[in-house]
Amino acid sequence: MGSYSIELLEKDGFRNARIHHSGRSFTLHSSQPYREAERVVKNFNTGMEWVLIAGFGFGYIIDYILKNTELRIIVFEPDNDIMEAAEKFPDTKKIIADPRVKIIKQDKDLIINFLEENGIKELSFYIHRPYFNLYPDIMSSLEGIISAYLSKKQINKATLKRFQKVWLRNIIKNSSYYFKLPGINDIRHNFTGKPAVIVGAGPSLSKNIDVLKKYQDRVAIISTDTAYINLCNYGILADFVVSVDPQDKNSLYLLYAFNGSSRLVIDSAASFMSFAKFSQGNIFIFDSTLPIYKELKKFWGEKGELLCGGSVSTSAFDLARYLKCDPIIFIGQDLSYPHKQTHIRGSILEELLYYRINRIETYENYNSKMLLLSDRIEIEGWDGKMVSTDRKFLTFLEWFKKEIHETSSSVINSTEGGALMKGAKHLPLIEVLKTLGSSSPLNKEVKTESKPSNESGFLNLLKELKEELIKVEEFSMKAYYASKGALKKFKNNKDSVKEYHTMTEFDTFFLKCAHENSLLARLIEFTMQGSIETISSMTMNGGLTTSTLEAWCSLYEEAFDGFSYILRLIDKRLKAQAAS
Repeated sequence: MGSYSIELLEKDGFRNARIHHSGRSFTLHSSQPYREAERVVKNFNTGMEWVLIAGFGFGYIIDYILKNTELRIIVFEPDNDIMEAAEKFPDTKKIIADPRVKIIKQDKDLIINFLEENGIKELSFYIHRPYFNLYPDIMSSLEGIISAYLSKKQINKATLKRFQKVWLRNIIKNSSYYFKLPGINDIRHNFTGKPAVIVGAGPSLSKNIDVLKKYQDRVAIISTDTAYINLCNYGILADFVVSVDPQDKNSLYLLYAFNGSSRLVIDSAASFMSFAKFSQGNIFIFDSTLPIYKELKKFWGEKGELLCGGSVSTSAFDLARYLKCDPIIFIGQDLSYPHKQTHIRGSILEELLYYRINRIETYENYNSKMLLLSDRIEIEGWDGKMVSTDRKFLTFLEWFKKEIHETSSSVINSTEGGALMKGAKHLPLIEVLKTLGSSSPLNKEVKTESKPSNESGFLNLLKELKEELIKVEEFSMKAYYASKGALKKFKNNKDSVKEYHTMTEFDTFFLKCAHENSLLARLIEFTMQGSIETISSMTMNGGLTTSTLEAWCSLYEEAFDGFSYILRLIDKRLKAQAAS
């Protein structure tokens, strides 16, 4: 039992308990527990299969769900004493034994494991309010973890929608590099079994960057692009710099890449401007996971793959595993907001921020806004104290937890601040590296075994695609104007047979191309994601409506804009090749 006492109660045939905690008293349930349960369950989406209840109490909410819905239930109970008190009653045991109920005790991390193992992507979620009084830290953290888990799918969709054209542009523009540059599977190195330090740009990097400088010749240094300038400023040579972001502004991290000995390990769909910041002899590509890239890479061959959990640090970690380094050591991986900071002072992000602040819009105000906008969540920190984080960082922490569990090398978090990284040892960097003081410097030589490949087949494909896209673009333009005409006539109660026929012509041609040409289908995914989702979610049960026709107008407009955009990219790529 914790620092509280339980007083068992019974009134009008309902069992209850009064909790005496920190000078306060409250009951686990109201005097009408089933009415209370009814109010709670009314807010659930019964179209979902699962519901998560945090706090079993005496089981009234779970019992009501079992009797009045088809929902399956996950119950998280952090307190053994409350659970033992509830289990004294036969009807409680019956609830627990129900096959629709899964009980998880004390360890909240087991919840995510259960969700992932059972492929549960959506569920209703409720925290029994008295448990917030008893376990505010646990329940606040659980709320954040579940929100982050449920947000993953939405985040992925939003990311795809936001960057779809940028990724496509990068793949086509970067394709000139794919035939010339080696991949990570061409690296020949001496880092197997040697320690690697992964450097992130978190605020805590300042605590141990001097230690890293002292021991830099005895460890493999794998820097994220965000931290690279800080290492350069300290005279630290990164052996590898990892970059994954598709945005052009990401190349700013590499703007001052004045140390030509570092090797850039870059996602094939990253910003094409980042490729230009390093000499081609020091660039290694790894394969993008995007479907369209997978469709095309047969022309230049496998480059090697690295996992990506949404952050450049996750790919840096997988590179250390790829190189078979041991141990793998993190620094600058705060994944939180210590002292209301997001990055170490002196990083490119921080420098850009100073151009945006003044006496009214201060640095502190900006970071405070970031904390508010990021939906702050309190979790356990590196040193055992609570730290603020957000849903995005929580998804990274969950990824690391899962991957560390599956890593044969020892993983040590020497960030000396920020969030606790489950599964890793937590030790100061000096304690980890001082054992290397008498060892010899590492042989950091890297060789490659690759030959440039012929791109004539790829260029011929682009020419064929161009001819096909010119036809599709013309059809989409006609369909767009036809849909606008149909919408206008529909509003005026006029017949639109001619317009519908033109729209159907495009649909038929479009589907035929997509069916016969898988690459064209991949291009469609990148250019029409938003409209396809809108159309797919609509129902025609009520007949044709203005909203339906407006959605089709958007579909054809997005198709026309998308195909025109792809044609411009292909034209530029072919002209650049002809000029070289």
